[in-house]
Amino acid sequence: MVTLLVVATLFVAVVSCKKETPEATLNNNEEKVAFSPENITDMNAYLKGFKRQMQESKDGETMSLEAAAWHLSSLANYDFANANVSYTDIRFDTVYGHVNVVDGKVSLSDMNIAYASISSDIASLEQNLGLDNQHFRFIGTDIMDDGTVVMAITSTYTILDHLWYFDNLFYTDTVCYYYFSDDSTYVWNSNAVSELIRVLSIYESHPTMTSSRIYYTISRSHTFYFTENIDQYGSPNFVDSRLLGGYGIVPSDVMCYCLDSYLGLGSDYLAANPDPNYPDEAIVSWQIICESDVFPPYNPMVPYHNLIVNYGHPHSSQNPGGDF
Repeated sequence: MVTLLVVATLFVAVVSCKKETPEATLNNNEEKVAFSPENITDMNAYLKGFKRQMQESKDGETMSLEAAAWHLSSLANYDFANANVSYTDIRFDTVYGHVNVVDGKVSLSDMNIAYASISSDIASLEQNLGLDNQHFRFIGTDIMDDGTVVMAITSTYTILDHLWYFDNLFYTDTVCYYYFSDDSTYVWNSNAVSELIRVLSIYESHPTMTSSRIYYTISRSHTFYFTENIDQYGSPNFVDSRLLGGYGIVPSDVMCYCLDSYLGLGSDYLAANPDPNYPDEAIVSWQIICESDVFPPYNPMVPYHNLIVNYGHPHSSQNPGGDF
């Protein structure tokens, strides 16, 4: 395995008479010369010229794995990355490719084929992440001895400070710190569900000042579907849904987002659709349905939640309860 590092000297083995990128070429005797990134005075011009050289290369032009990794990483960052942005969160993805390796070297023509495929996959990832203010910060490259190309992509994005239920971010952070631990592992279709329902139920309790016993009978239910409830302010979920999507293991901050979002969905629906006969109608229970599906052109299976909120009518009883 060859790991891309920022080093003082990389060695390039190519056969070329092109003048655009002399630092990356050798003479016809294939004598090894040192390639040092620090000697490049205009990186934009160098990478633009090298990309053209790669596209026009002949089979005899070769490069060491170290140099090839540096060039593929640098080209990807030249083509896709923008680190000059503000952001509130970061994520990591990996794109894989393959390049032919012969005696520890790769030809520029094979690099060109590999980079064309990898570029298409990076562009597809950029299109389908669907994050607000999304940018690639850095794309690093490893080339394994068997030719596997690993592109480690760091993306930045913004989670907008819009709240759906809680009053302010300080209170929200306090709630989430109390209920959701960074040291816990929340699985999307098991304890993430049970923990969300537990905390949702804590916040949607309905004590009254009366001493009477209050009980509820179900009045109606409403289902909030993953694809129909989009956060126009941006969300950490797939396609900016207000419902969990795209996570197998759910980070604690995403659990916090879902808590605020689900509470808001349930309470806002009730406020927008009141029952005039029962002004005290309230949420009485929550259900989370775990689904997974493919959403073209994004090919992997996406896990997600649908949310069912059950509403009830309150009734007062002087019966102390417990009678059978």
